[in-house]
Amino acid sequence: MNCKGPDLLLLATLLALGTLNNELGSLGGDNAQYILLAKSLATGQGYRTIHEPGAPPHTLYPFGFPLMLAPIVALKGAHAFFWMHGAVIAWALLAVFLWTRWVQREAHLGVALITLGLIVTTPLWVEGCGQILSEFPYLTCSLGSLLCARRYLGQQKVVSSAGVSLVLCLLATYFVRTVGITLIVALVAWILLKRVRTGDGRL
Repeated sequence: MNCKGPDLLLLATLLALGTLNNELGSLGGDNAQYILLAKSLATGQGYRTIHEPGAPPHTLYPFGFPLMLAPIVALKGAHAFFWMHGAVIAWALLAVFLWTRWVQREAHLGVALITLGLIVTTPLWVEGCGQILSEFPYLTCSLGSLLCARRYLGQQKVVSSAGVSLVLCLLATYFVRTVGITLIVALVAWILLKRVRTGDGRL
């Protein structure tokens, strides 16, 4: 990245950090569910809906995001919203970095920087940084999967380090949000088509 890249990453960091707070955030309920599930994991109760009578096993949300929050809950408690927001912001900034890497390879560096600037200055991105939700971890895992898939195709091997990384990223994507199954299907189809059409595994 040229001199403008770090400037935009700094802008993204400042905008994201501006949302850092010690409040629960959205009253939609998903964030509270994630935190309670993280508390269930952190307190050794398994993956259960502990706020319901009998604490039944939880089946609505996958365990990925609550598992990410569990160490914070274990160390700081279930009301450590400041640290949870900080974790979400870290995922958001990592997503920005991975997005820049992807676009820079697929297009021109200038396009990567323009799209980066547009993304980090949108109200939706800034608002998302202030919510304890799974969107940014999911986005990060999805972008990591795309980058690993491209690297895997370039290695021209059935089993490789990039292939292992790809599998781990795809599993993380699915276990953060079950809609990640669509990405798994799409990337498997993409890889198979590239192998069949090119024979050399290159993009």
